[in-house]
Amino acid sequence: MSACTEMSDPITGSSSGAWNCDDEDIFCGAVSDIPIFDDKKTVWTCDHNVHPYGDANLKIFQDVTCYTTCPSFKEYNGTKEERSDLVVASTCKFDRTTNQTGWSQADPGNIMDTAGNMIMAADMTPNPACGCEDLVLPGMVEEEDGKIWQCLYDPSNGIDTIIKDDNDCQLICDQLVVFDLFCSEGMWSIDYLTSAEDIFCHGATDGYTEISTYWPTNPPPATTTTQAPTTTTTTAAPTSAAQTSTAAASTSSTPKPTAPPSPSPSPQPSSPAPTPAPTSSVRSI
Repeated sequence: MSACTEMSDPITGSSSGAWNCDDEDIFCGAVSDIPIFDDKKTVWTCDHNVHPYGDANLKIFQDVTCYTTCPSFKEYNGTKEERSDLVVASTCKFDRTTNQTGWSQADPGNIMDTAGNMIMAADMTPNPACGCEDLVLPGMVEEEDGKIWQCLYDPSNGIDTIIKDDNDCQLICDQLVVFDLFCSEGMWSIDYLTSAEDIFCHGATDGYTEISTYWPTNPPPATTTTQAPTTTTTTAAPTSAAQTSTAAASTSSTPKPTAPPSPSPSPQPSSPAPTPAPTSSVRSI
């Protein structure tokens, strides 16, 4: 047997495999020796829990696919276009033209690492470069009181500040570390720097720059406004004089006190009218 082909619908209970595991023609070898960790390079990882790095005794079955990726890989189509989602694959396959098993060419085949090399088969590019593009900051970092800007080597060319991926820098303000700037696995540790003016302690104005803390400030207590209930009283308009007097009487919830009746004067006894004195008539003789 020289080639293995995966069945799309395998028979239940069936199994397959190499007739003779000593047959070198049906296996792929390791892509390379086990690499030393380097945060400026990337590696291949494979499906089926296969580790593709090892010595000459490592044997990898056909149809095992390995993948590599890096945020700074570039897609080359006449121009370099950087994309963070680029993934390159290489598969262990049997080549019927050479009657040998080996690693296929990279898919897609137009991906370039940060060293400017095209990524090819896994065993031809076992550790693609995964560094960072030069960080070019227009201008020069200004001096300030209490400020320390230090790098492994001077990144200034007298006009601009150019930081390469093999240079590590640190900003210290008043003996406090503000940030460490370095490249790791295709990304800069600080991603908001656009010019040398962004590297400062106190800024262009007097006084210190306000530095936010991890713990958020307590929000002010919420103010609750309670609206007094409103009562609407509707009084029907009287339709007659009798209703008007009745409504007027009912509007007094508390009867007003009635003044006590004043005593009526007692009738005085009437004196009899005087009787006129009798008149005597004297007849003169």
